[in-house]
Amino acid sequence: MSIDTTQHDISRGSFLRGALAAAGGIAGIGAATAAGAAPAGTSPAKADGDFTVPASWDQTVFGTGFGNGEKVYIDGLSVLYQEGTPTTLSAKEVEAQFADTLPRGAKEGEMFTAKSTGSLRLDGGSILVHLTGDKGTRVMAEAYLVRTANPKAHGVITKIDVPHVTPLYLPQKAHLAWSTTRIDDPASVSTKEAREQLGNALAWCYQTNGEPQVDTKDVKVFDDGVHITGYARWIPDVGLGFQPYYGIALPTASGWSYLFSRLPGK
Repeated sequence: MSIDTTQHDISRGSFLRGALAAAGGIAGIGAATAAGAAPAGTSPAKADGDFTVPASWDQTVFGTGFGNGEKVYIDGLSVLYQEGTPTTLSAKEVEAQFADTLPRGAKEGEMFTAKSTGSLRLDGGSILVHLTGDKGTRVMAEAYLVRTANPKAHGVITKIDVPHVTPLYLPQKAHLAWSTTRIDDPASVSTKEAREQLGNALAWCYQTNGEPQVDTKDVKVFDDGVHITGYARWIPDVGLGFQPYYGIALPTASGWSYLFSRLPGK
């Protein structure tokens, strides 16, 4: 097998976005979708290219997406750089994740207040959050406390539910990474762009100061751009090495993103 190894620098724009998010309460990089963990399965794994993906993942977002087009979408993945690996977040800490959220369909200049229905717990499913705009728009959202590709930082995935709450299931104890794209259609994603998506997603999980670098190799695009597979490592973490990731294209408020999970057993 030929190896295509590429080194990535996270963009200055991504770094600045992370810094701004870190300034508002819980350090983060935005907000995003999350999901309740799907039941653990004993079904045989399936091969996807050179990767072995557990068959039970077919029942998660990596197999089904959102299931209802673009009405439900990812708002962001907040990486808790400063907090590290908390197992719970209070309602106020959850609400802070939506400080900069501008839902699709909001009126010009509208500002939103978030009200969480409770605290958030790792592996404890989602928390419903009500977003109320000062011009009358009301939107439902959800937040999940998740593990990221960085073993020293958990994250909060937030998603916007329009018009109804739609479950989003994640593999149990998944280590996640996320990046946004400028593409209009996943089918147009090239291998080069796929490498950039995986590299940026992993770098995002480690961003603190400066511009950390990642390596990627053997990145491939499947299913007309819906899925991406590849290996990635964060260069400063010499002990972790290259890890396999499986990604799926998911909608955002204004385009598309890729949610990646490290494959188990590595």
